Amino acid sequence: MNRIDYGDDWKAGVLGLFDGPDTELRTHDAMAALLRELRKRKVFSMLAETRERSPAPLALAAEVVEAGARFDGSLGWLLVTGICTTFSLRVAEAFPEAFSSGEYAASVFRAGTATAHRDAEGYRISGKWRFCTGASFADWIAVGVNLYEGDKPVLSSSGKPKTAMAILPQKEVRILDTAETIGLGLSETRDIALENARVPPSWVGTNPFSLYRPFFVLWTGFAALGIARAALDGWKASLARNAGRRERAATEFARAEAAWRAARAYAYGAIPWVEEATARARFDEREVRDAALPTANAAVTAKNIVHAAFYGAGSSSVFVANRMARISNDALTMLHHISLGEDVLEHAGKGLLES
Repeated sequence: MNRIDYGDDWKAGVLGLFDGPDTELRTHDAMAALLRELRKRKVFSMLAETRERSPAPLALAAEVVEAGARFDGSLGWLLVTGICTTFSLRVAEAFPEAFSSGEYAASVFRAGTATAHRDAEGYRISGKWRFCTGASFADWIAVGVNLYEGDKPVLSSSGKPKTAMAILPQKEVRILDTAETIGLGLSETRDIALENARVPPSWVGTNPFSLYRPFFVLWTGFAALGIARAALDGWKASLARNAGRRERAATEFARAEAAWRAARAYAYGAIPWVEEATARARFDEREVRDAALPTANAAVTAKNIVHAAFYGAGSSSVFVANRMARISNDALTMLHHISLGEDVLEHAGKGLLES
């Protein structure tokens, strides 16, 4: 059996893609070309076990996400969503097509008002979903849906409507021109829509979020750490050009560096037990809270570092052409994700106080 070796050579080859002459990606075509190279190296399916490959360690995937975000915020976010979505397609044997024709998948796991009506031929899927990251780059798109039998909603044992995940070939999804965010502009985060699309029963299966919550909660923190590292790098480079400012900023820069290292160590320290919970696909709320703490801490630390770096780098940061301005916008945009907001810290804190 031909298995991919996720060893040092593979890692060096992937991370080497982020060390090109350009310090970041500036065009859609440049991003698309880089994603093609990542596809060739099976980066997006690195956590998905198939007949042809064993999964890579979570820590290695975290390093790839962090390095990608350090290179370019949009790339880091595409890596987070792409790796997580492709991983999620392994949760059941319901999605074999996703591994036979495509490497990169985008997703919107929330169902909203989207529906999947079961009939004798399979499912009819309709809906509109917001914030589908990487939609125009994807081979497949995974979406959350509310299940119906005929015209009646399927209910769980608790009486709530049941949700599932459906996969769709990207070419069948209508991608709406809604990419107007202030940051992560090259992540192609768009709204998507579908009307009465027919899919076979094997394309609808378990929603992975219900099975792997600690995994999904933890993951976004590594992109935040990568963006924070890029801000520190940019800040340091600006200080190298101004001796007076460098002397005044030394203490503040040291505090920011120490905070980044501490947040990074905390996030990576959570990987072993999250990996174990992922393998058994079973967890309790304490484990979700314990995954939320390093994630939210990474996000808050990143926000503070980017803020300090933006002002510490001087007035040139305010220009659109300056990389620090784009790093700042990327960080602000990323922090609106549900797993990175400060309400995650509030939820974790309440749980800690009640335990």
